[in-house]
This record gives sequence, C-alpha cells and structure tokens, in this order.
Amino acid sequence: MRKFSDVVVSGLSVSFENKRVLQNFSHTFKASSVTCLMGASGIGKTTLFRVLLGLIKPQQGSITGLPLRIAAVFQEDRLIEYVSAVENILPALRNTTFDDFVELFCAIKPLLYIKNPLFSKKMGLNMGPSATRNGFAANETPTTTDFPHITAEKIEDMPNVLGDKTTFSEFQPNIEAPSSTCDALSSMETTDMGGTLTNTLNFDLKPHQFPTKAKKLSNKHKILLIQHHLAVLGLSKEDSLVPVSTLSGGMRRRVALVRAMLADAPLILLDEAFKGLDKRNRRTAIRYTQLMRRGATLIYSTHEQEVAQEMQGEMLTLDNGQKPLAVISAKVIKGKGLGRTLGFPTANLCVNGNPPPLKLGVYAVMTELPSGKRLPAVLNQGKHPTLPEGEKTVEVHIPNFEGNLYGQRLTIEYRHFLRPEITFPSKEALSLQLQKDVDAALLFLEESL
Repeated sequence: MRKFSDVVVSGLSVSFENKRVLQNFSHTFKASSVTCLMGASGIGKTTLFRVLLGLIKPQQGSITGLPLRIAAVFQEDRLIEYVSAVENILPALRNTTFDDFVELFCAIKPLLYIKNPLFSKKMGLNMGPSATRNGFAANETPTTTDFPHITAEKIEDMPNVLGDKTTFSEFQPNIEAPSSTCDALSSMETTDMGGTLTNTLNFDLKPHQFPTKAKKLSNKHKILLIQHHLAVLGLSKEDSLVPVSTLSGGMRRRVALVRAMLADAPLILLDEAFKGLDKRNRRTAIRYTQLMRRGATLIYSTHEQEVAQEMQGEMLTLDNGQKPLAVISAKVIKGKGLGRTLGFPTANLCVNGNPPPLKLGVYAVMTELPSGKRLPAVLNQGKHPTLPEGEKTVEVHIPNFEGNLYGQRLTIEYRHFLRPEITFPSKEALSLQLQKDVDAALLFLEESL
C-alpha cells in the first residue's frame, strides 16, 4: 500500500557557476495532487526535478515529505539502447505482486474500445493502439477509417477477452474499471480468460500456470502486462521486442512514460514527457497518465499552454521573481502583411479572436521558438485603429530575425505593457512609433533578464 504525503519545498536556491537558476523557491505539493509546472526553457523546471530526485544539492533551502520511491520521465528518454522496450520496463515491475498485476491490468480498461475487441494483425493483440478511444467526442463512434490498419471482418465472432458483458467506457478522470475485468482477473486460477490473453501473445501458458495469489508472478506475466500497456499507447507486440534504438523518437518517449507509470511510485515527475508526440498520440498519452497515476502525486513540466490545459491540475508558474503577465502558445498563421509594409514584419498568432485577458496595446515580450531559442520581441494585441483589420489579433515582431515561422508554434511571455493602442495620422507616424516601441522593449528586457 503506497503512502502519500505532502512534499514541502522551502526557500530553494540553486546556482551553477554563479548563474542563478532557482531563487528562493517555495511551494507545497499536496499529497495526491496534480501540478503543472509552467515556465519557459531555462527557467529552472528541470533543475527543480533534479533536486527532488536527489541528483543535485541546492545551495539553500529544504525539502520534506519526499518518498523513498520516485518515478520520472526526463527530457531525455534514458533508455538502454541495445535492449527492447520490454527489457527497459521490466525492472520497474521487480516487486509486483498478484494484486498489483490485477490492478495494473484493470487500470487501462477505460482506454480500450472493447465491446468486441478489434483484432489487428499488425498488433497481434486483442487490444491494441487501434482499440484506443482517445481523441473522439463522447457521441462519436470510431470506424475503420479512424483505425486504418484494423480489419473489421467478423467482429461479432471475435472473443471478448475481458468479459462477455464488457462495454466501452469513455475515459473520465478517476473512472473505475468495469467490474467484469477485475472479477475475471481476480479468479483466473483456471479461467479461460488467462489462456486467451496469453495465447494471444504467444506465451503458450496453460490456465493452471497463470498467476494466483499464492504463486509468484513470472517474467512472462509481466511481459504480458507491459505489452498491453504499450499497445494502449500505439506500440505493437513487435515494437515491444526490438531494440529501442530502432524505434522512432515518439515511440521511445512512450516507452519511457510506461516505465514511469508502472513503477508504482508515490511521486511521479514528468519533464516535458509529451514532447515529440503528434496531437492524437499526445492526447492518448495524457489520458493514460491521468488514469495510471492511481493517486500518486504528479508534477509535470511544460511550456505549452495546450498541454497544461489537457492535463488539468494546479497551474504553477516558475518565474524566479520575473513573473510574466501572461503566457500563450500559438501557431503562426498567414496575415495581411501590413507590418512588412511598415518595415516591421510580424508573426501573426492564431488565437481565434481570444487573446489573453489583458488590455489592448503594445507589450515587451520574450518569444521562444520551437528550437528552444528565446528572443526579445515587441507584441501588439488589439484591433489596429490606424489600419483596422476587424477582430482582435495578436502579432509579434522579433527584431533582426530572419526565417520563415509559418505553421510553427511560438511560446510568448508577456513581460511589460508599453502603451495602449493609438490612432496615428499616417503610416509614417505609425512606423516611427513602432521603432520607439522596439527600442523600449529591448531596453526593458535587457534590464530585467
């Protein structure tokens, strides 16, 4: 039985070669809570995680309430390259009991579309990535178009390995797995279910060889568990057995996530755990994480507002005393090119007419590119009274920047309000003011960072 307690961080300060990374940081992470740690790259999120893990010692401050066992996904995958995904994850299940085994099988039930499990030749599993329901609205029904590598022939004849009465349950936080699964798993000393599952994965175990409360779990049972968890995140049985060096970056990221979530730790740290995943895989991974934490205290870091909103939980901005007025993450879309005609080309951000709830005008901002590079910039949020365009827009000018940003996602930190929107008598007057805005923004950002 895992014990959960508050993790209390008091007055934490960390510096490297006289460079301040964390300054007098204090926060209480409540037991069993979910906390989203926001902030731009280089602000100290990873440093905080490394302190919590005991990998570095702070110059000042204290931490109480840390459990003995902590699971983590680092910014790097930290996998053993020459062995398989299964072999990378197995050590996390070293102390798994029969009851743990049952719970971990039941836990992923809400993520499976299993009224009649779809069988995928690619997966070799009766529940695989194509069985996931994530990304669909509650009133939608997945089709073979949504899962192109699934064959839907004779679905009604396929055995329901998780119980005849099992139906799909749309994922909700803290949802309980339908009892048919857990009841079947709890009594599988001689059930057909055990044989069906293991035969699906070619383990060739006889029903009497399946684990019981009185019998120790073998590695074969643990591999079965791992492969089904990987399947939920889109990795096939074959993917799970090849060296991880042959997998894509997104697959490796999901392997690292499964390893952390199966470790049965009271505290889980996820450092940009969903980076490199496309939108659908990211949503699946987020739902998997929400479901699999099973009451553990979860702290995850991101600088993407969209990820923070999907993960839910308390929002905590790490700013080292330089708290931004707002932070947004948005894609660059094609605009009307008005700024370029004035000598100040801008990146127009897709905010759908809903910018941050700040007053309209010009701001000094820090812009983070997809590469992680941070650049000072000036931003206009408003309706362009001199050159009216209609609905509210957000556009940012990055001085001396050369390159194409269309379609890329920028993270913007609103740092300082410079002036309200003004109607100018001419384009020339507007251009002169824009140069003053740029100079003022650069001066402020140079002094404050």
